[in-house]
Amino acid sequence: MTLILTALCKNGICVCADTRYADKKWDGGFKDGFDKIHKFESCPLIIFNHGVNKFNNKYWNEFCLEYEQLGQWQDKDLIQIADDFKNFIKDDVESELRKGKAQSNVSGFVLCGKTPKDNKYKIKELYWSLGSNGIDFKPIRWKSNIIGSGLGYEKYLDSLIRGDEILNKDKYWKTRKIIQIKKKLKELFDIAVVKKKQKGGDEFSDRCKTKCITK
Repeated sequence: MTLILTALCKNGICVCADTRYADKKWDGGFKDGFDKIHKFESCPLIIFNHGVNKFNNKYWNEFCLEYEQLGQWQDKDLIQIADDFKNFIKDDVESELRKGKAQSNVSGFVLCGKTPKDNKYKIKELYWSLGSNGIDFKPIRWKSNIIGSGLGYEKYLDSLIRGDEILNKDKYWKTRKIIQIKKKLKELFDIAVVKKKQKGGDEFSDRCKTKCITK
């Protein structure tokens, strides 16, 4: 139950996310109003999660805050931070997936930003999935300037963006500024909301939150 859009642009990076969490214990199976984007206070770095979001009774953002406060990410570039964060959270993610009690059998953490050690903005995803052969982990180094995460993206926006001769080109995103990108991501999110309602879906919330980092 997620729709998250991430775009690299001329002067930064922007993330637009829905606010829905899923949990079988809730009436209806989900609640809205959650913040799915963790933005570091002292570094241009964002982490967000999709898929399973609670591990050993702690939500994903609690782990992110704990990791930020540890400070071991300092003096590392983004790729090194992603690898370090993977080691920090790996056991909890894999333990939760093996329980098989969540509504999803995958969990992804996407790290994006630019540290003092980086010469450009980067995006790296840590992706775990539970299959018939056990836990599979896949690190993904995203090089596209626009990426989508979650079932909401797959069902309502993926084919639209891939089929658009402007939006599917990195050139479009590279030449836009943060304020333009923020507006465009909200437009795309609203299109997905309309499509969802037309099909009677409930994969993500009707409202979104957006956070950006810039030079």
